[in-house]
Amino acid sequence: VMARLGNVFNNKEDIKKEEQHPRRMIKWIHYTKLKENPGQYCPERDKEEIEALADLIEAAGEVIQNLSVSKLDTDEYRIIAGHKRCKACKLLVEERGLKQFSFLPCVVSNLSSVQEEFQVVASNGYHTKKAYELMHEILTTEKLLKEIEYIEKLQEVEEFDVEKSTGQGGGIYTLFCC
Repeated sequence: VMARLGNVFNNKEDIKKEEQHPRRMIKWIHYTKLKENPGQYCPERDKEEIEALADLIEAAGEVIQNLSVSKLDTDEYRIIAGHKRCKACKLLVEERGLKQFSFLPCVVSNLSSVQEEFQVVASNGYHTKKAYELMHEILTTEKLLKEIEYIEKLQEVEEFDVEKSTGQGGGIYTLFCC
């Protein structure tokens, strides 16, 4: 029986209790500190798409939806969701001189690499995709499910105590399987 994706990629046990608070804290981050995610596979179709989004953000007076990011180092963040919003704000600041769009509302997530990669795939689920993008989603999701399964098997093996199971000494039994 296949587990629900939410149960597989949303392991709250790995996150510290204080980070589980249901209210998300918004951090305002300068657009130059937000870095593209190499796992992003749905780029903008053309410059007009970013210009249209910039027009909407300017008309609204703000970025309505927060970006999702993960911390890279002291003052840089990798975008999980919001690549086009970041590019639109960059256009507003650099091409239209609207400095009020320099800082973007972001939710900083502390995710494993597998969870982060899944969120990139999940955040691209809303728009029409090219065949390549659909195939990328299918293959990436399949790969991530296998990685999660492998990690769970390793965790089970690490908890396996040879002495308790066999009555012989040996400490923790480590197994590497294919």
